[in-house]
Amino acid sequence: MQRSHYLSRFLGISLSICFLFGNSACADGHGDSKRTDRFKEYRSSLASIPLPWEFHTGLEQDLKQISSGYNQEFFKEFKHQSATEPYGLLGEKHSYSILVDLIPGDYSMVPVFTVFDSLGRKVDSLLPYQHSGFDPFYHGIEYLSVNDQFLIEVRDTVRVKKEDVDGNPIDSTLRISTGLSTYSLNQKGQFEKKEVFRKDLDPVSREEQAHRLMTYNIRYDNPNDGENRWDLRKGSLVTKVDSLSPDIIGFQEVLQRQLSFLDSALEGYSYYGLGREDGQSKGEFAPIFYRKRNYQVLDTKTMWLSETPHQVSVGWDAALERIATIMLFKDLNSGDSLLVLNAHFDHRGSEARSQSASLIVNQLEAFYQKGMPIVIMGDFNAEPKSEPIAIFKSAYQDAVSKSTVSEMGTFNAFNSEAEAQKRIDYMFTANLQLQSYQCLDLRRPNGLVVSDHLPIIIEIKLP
Repeated sequence: MQRSHYLSRFLGISLSICFLFGNSACADGHGDSKRTDRFKEYRSSLASIPLPWEFHTGLEQDLKQISSGYNQEFFKEFKHQSATEPYGLLGEKHSYSILVDLIPGDYSMVPVFTVFDSLGRKVDSLLPYQHSGFDPFYHGIEYLSVNDQFLIEVRDTVRVKKEDVDGNPIDSTLRISTGLSTYSLNQKGQFEKKEVFRKDLDPVSREEQAHRLMTYNIRYDNPNDGENRWDLRKGSLVTKVDSLSPDIIGFQEVLQRQLSFLDSALEGYSYYGLGREDGQSKGEFAPIFYRKRNYQVLDTKTMWLSETPHQVSVGWDAALERIATIMLFKDLNSGDSLLVLNAHFDHRGSEARSQSASLIVNQLEAFYQKGMPIVIMGDFNAEPKSEPIAIFKSAYQDAVSKSTVSEMGTFNAFNSEAEAQKRIDYMFTANLQLQSYQCLDLRRPNGLVVSDHLPIIIEIKLP
């Protein structure tokens, strides 16, 4: 009698569970098998997402559905609860499948990741894009990427305001931060988050604060660069640059596609620069990026390094068009002016390199007032004892004089095993206080160099 009583209680509880949660809660092995078959059929109908994969909310490149012909009933069964359509199959790791669905964001469709086990059961999900919009609590994703090991990198910006007693935002309490987080899939099929960094972007007083400037040849987007091609490097490049927090950056070898990426991914910056082949968007740029909150732009100019500097042209024995980008800034805190020139000299024409150095020195002397604080930066394709460098040093201070270590090379030709030998990237200064100089060997997570050049960073104070 007692065993019969326990059995009836067990059956009653089981029937109650089935009634409350549906047949799936009481599925037998046959039911599991059917769900597994449905999941396999649904997964096979989804397009594979090529890796590495990236998503930028700021580039107006809305995610479009790449999977068609999928079973809509299966989608309803296996979709993320907020999704409106599937995007594709990211891949498999540790016997788990990662599917990507799309949900509506404020400005575009955004991705959500869902992990399934081999039986088609949901294990975990990740929605990095939490919320955005024009309300007190803002969380937006500027850049999201996934590498071939399914490591997800998310760069975000968070804007938060405190509220008054009535729940209204207090504008004066605005706090802004930017950060980089990574998500990896563990052996249990769960996403593990690691916050790489988070940085406060609130405006701060610049009184007595040094200005940090960087020059960096990022290597043009060459699809034949194999393991060093741009799409595999750019996430690390932005992460490294952002963590170094320069106020002004001069990039070289930047093509239009790369420029659009940098403009989208570098939070808080604006830029000026023109394509050297047509004065608009064709060919390489030598853009100058600057923190918008710190500077007012007083003047911009692009100068071709040739006998006719005010028009698109190739100079002397150069192989290609070469340009110098010039920007005149006003420090919004002190009111002081700062002129920055960023250039990339020809790699073949020795006369062109010397004439380009003379042209820059003469043009700056002729068109800008005496005593103006000036920083000249760039890839000059010339070693320290060459004539172009001697011309610059006749009028400006070579910033390497403030280096605390022996002189480093700046060109590594993507050789991650050897120390860079050739010094061809420079920063020269005049009429300011040069505080420090660093040449940095930046690496990707896999140990490879970020670019075939090393960046240089200096810190200065304006008089």
